[in-house]
Amino acid sequence: MLMNIVGLIDERKDISLNEMMERLAVERSTHIGRSALSDWLSRVSQSWFASRPDTKRS
Repeated sequence: MLMNIVGLIDERKDISLNEMMERLAVERSTHIGRSALSDWLSRVSQSWFASRPDTKRS
């Protein structure tokens, strides 16, 4: 599931939680509540996004 959500964020940086929930339900048959998704993203982002390679543009 991690890669599915990260892929959604990478495709569209301004995707909302509601849009993520809808796309996960339609594209992956995965149903998750907004609060659960928000909590999960908060926990994962501290480790996952911090460890991603630096992609700053100069």
